[in-house]
Amino acid sequence: MRRVWGVWAFALAIAVAGSTAGFSSTPLPPAALCAEGKAETLDDCQQNVAEEQRAAGVPLADVTSIAAGAEGSPEKKAHDEAMADLEQRLLSKLPPDIAALPGSSAALEDFLAKLRISASTVELGDTGKTALAVELTDFLGLSTDHGYKAQAVLRPAAVLPALVKKLSAEDAAAAAEKLGDFDDVLATLSFTPTTVKLGRSLAPHQQLFNALMTSASSAEFRRLASEQEDIFKSPGIPEDFDGDFADVPVSLREKLRATTEAMWRAKFKAIGETAASLREEGFFLLADLAANQPQFVLNVSRSFRDELVGSEETTAKLSYELGWVNINGFRRSCKGAPDINCLSTYLSPDRRAQLASANKGSRLTVSLDYTHAQETHPAFAGQRVDLDGKRRFTGTVAFGRNLQVLPDGTITRRVDLTGSYEDWTDDEAHQDRGVVKLNFTQRLSEDVSATIGAVWATKPEFRGDVDHEVSARMGLTYSIDKKKKVGAN
Repeated sequence: MRRVWGVWAFALAIAVAGSTAGFSSTPLPPAALCAEGKAETLDDCQQNVAEEQRAAGVPLADVTSIAAGAEGSPEKKAHDEAMADLEQRLLSKLPPDIAALPGSSAALEDFLAKLRISASTVELGDTGKTALAVELTDFLGLSTDHGYKAQAVLRPAAVLPALVKKLSAEDAAAAAEKLGDFDDVLATLSFTPTTVKLGRSLAPHQQLFNALMTSASSAEFRRLASEQEDIFKSPGIPEDFDGDFADVPVSLREKLRATTEAMWRAKFKAIGETAASLREEGFFLLADLAANQPQFVLNVSRSFRDELVGSEETTAKLSYELGWVNINGFRRSCKGAPDINCLSTYLSPDRRAQLASANKGSRLTVSLDYTHAQETHPAFAGQRVDLDGKRRFTGTVAFGRNLQVLPDGTITRRVDLTGSYEDWTDDEAHQDRGVVKLNFTQRLSEDVSATIGAVWATKPEFRGDVDHEVSARMGLTYSIDKKKKVGAN
């Protein structure tokens, strides 16, 4: 137990810092808040110093109040309401003859228990409508840590607008009455490989974060923690020491009190100083660096619908995205020994500017998309709508690169290339099409930039308007933009 009291969460910091072993003992003022009569244990000492610092305005977290607040939080209340709603919907769908079978209710309750932690409400775009979403990742035995996500969304079912137009108001209302909560369900499964070099999750980089925080943390705290550890190793302190000062030999007791009090003073003082250091050196940009990591994403979805709602659709999309300024680049620049100083060096004004906004960074995106809408013929009250089956394959490529960045981080020159091709299989209503666009943007002054572009399309009708026509399928565009920064949309 003795080591837990001295260095607990900072054991790694001391090991990484290494150099703390060379510190010599420094005379400390007598303990005040941890003196005899004010602190009987190491816990009392820490609490007394914490209360003093809290009164002085140092923002220390109160774990107890945080935990208590979470139980009655609006998020948890919303979750519970959504779960109760889900139970009612499922129970209402249970046929009477099945519900009467022995054990059927118990089986349903067991199923609900597995879903209980995963129900929530979600917004459906800007429609103003909400839907019930059920997270199925854990339920299916998949792991979010490995990049999996499975979900089912129970969307409000509505009669196909094209069919509603053919029905009387009375028949349209009758058709809507036939639809239930499970007549428009979207099931999705996504997979993103997550490793130290691939994926946008922060979890694989925990050791890196620890190393950076250690390199920015208080040397004074580490020195005092090391001295406290040396005291714990002294003869006379029991192996099962649990933090009670009465168990420490008299010759060491006052030194331990003074060292522990000074250590926690240094720790709490370092909270603000370390945060300022981390902010200045760019530690909080690590999330942006992670967002630029190379990433593969596979998304597969299937809609299950009643015929009155419309066609059932299956979609699959595979994409790859890479931002030039990322954690992989930071690790390479540090040659295997990342610390806060190396991070500061890597985050040059150029790179910080690229992280400032996603549309300003150098980035490559490639995607392949497949959509299949099944043939269906919704009919009601003698009226019918025929929906032909459709298949579409789409490929897109987008590349943007900053060619010149000023020392203050201002992007002055940039090139963007985009290309897409759509293949509509067996769909006479749509033509296959391909479009490629190249834009070069130059900053002319603080408020003015000029853009020259070229566009090419497989067919003239897809080329769009141009300022100068090179051919039926190719043209050039020019524009002068005022008060528009290079790289901005």
